[in-house]
Amino acid sequence: MPGIVVSECKQEVSTFNPEPSRYEDFRVARGPAVFEYHRTVCEEAGGALSVFDAADRIEPVPTYAASSNTSGGVLAAESFDRLSADFLSSLTEAGAVDAAYFSLLEADNATLVVGTYSVSLFDRSWFDANGQDPRNFDMVVTKSPHCEPHMFADWCAKLINVDAPGATSANLRSLGHTACVRPIFPLDKVAEFHPVVEIFRRAKFGRAPG
Repeated sequence: MPGIVVSECKQEVSTFNPEPSRYEDFRVARGPAVFEYHRTVCEEAGGALSVFDAADRIEPVPTYAASSNTSGGVLAAESFDRLSADFLSSLTEAGAVDAAYFSLLEADNATLVVGTYSVSLFDRSWFDANGQDPRNFDMVVTKSPHCEPHMFADWCAKLINVDAPGATSANLRSLGHTACVRPIFPLDKVAEFHPVVEIFRRAKFGRAPG
């Protein structure tokens, strides 16, 4: 039976409050206590559980829940470190699962689409899967150098590319490759480049001749 991790970590914060929020401001639960609480209140995780409980083909897996509604100031760094460490350790304790339940968050006029695991943002599917159309927002922040132009570049009013230096830069010429014959495209400016498609086929029966 597929297992789905259910977790919660949320805070109502007031950036105008000079007093930082602390770990002690949060309601924290781990393991079965997460479901025991959320099955008795009308909150986001409880709504998800009501759907999961009605399905006999999946198994919700409780992990970690932390919530604070004090309207305190920005969360203190040491408290964030403690919350994040507890959250990650609870995921490890849950073991192998098939999926994760994630949430759509709003803070002031910002909408955040977050998930448990990393995704490859080659298109707009991450936004579409969460009912969000990037074309309806004044600004969209996404981490990917590989999107096709029609996904964002062709219709946005202004496109700002931020390429941080390092091993994951999309600027191949900045990576410093040396163990290859030069010049080579696209590391070097080549006067003419004529790409040729070479097709390899697996033999239908037995090994390919030769």
